[in-house]
Parts: sequence; structure tokens; C-alpha cells
Amino acid sequence: MTEKEIKQLLNSSGIPFRYHHWKTRKRPPFGVYLFPESKNLMADGIVYYKSNALQIELYTEEKKPETEEALENVLDQAGFFYDKTEDYLQSEGLYQVTYEMEM
Repeated sequence: MTEKEIKQLLNSSGIPFRYHHWKTRKRPPFGVYLFPESKNLMADGIVYYKSNALQIELYTEEKKPETEEALENVLDQAGFFYDKTEDYLQSEGLYQVTYEMEM
């Protein structure tokens, strides 16, 4: 799946997404996605199988299970397996829900 396809998939959840960051302050809910590292498999001294980690961050002002569910439905329908963590960013006054997966 290409970066463009991932962006289209995430935006189909009804939540606006951008790669890595927004240039201007955005009103929640919104999200970002990035590829923070590779998870390549090496064999015989070469990259045998290429894989990238995909990190999706969802930001909301309040805990909104229905917003998370909208995003998770899109990820589930696309066949992604993900792990999910949550944090509250005191300095921003926002909840951050992070989904991590491999592609």
C-alpha cells in the first residue's frame, strides 16, 4: 500500500489526516500518520523482505470512543493488525490515541 493510498484510507474514516504533522493548528478530531522505522528481514547479507512500521496518531479534545471506532473500522476493513495506546497531552489539552502496525 502506498503512502497516498494510506492517506485516502485514513481520510475515508471522516477524520482529516496528514503525513507527519499539520502546518497550522487544526481543530480536533484530526490525525497524522508516519513511518517511524523499517522492520526489514535480512538474509544472506541483504534485505530479504522489506517492511515498514506505520504509526497513526488520533487527536481529540475529549475521549471519544465513536471517533476511535470510525478509524478502527477502516483499519479492520483494510485488514490491518494494530496495537493501540492512549495518552493525554497536558500541554496541548488533547487525548492522543496511537495505532502501531507493520506494512
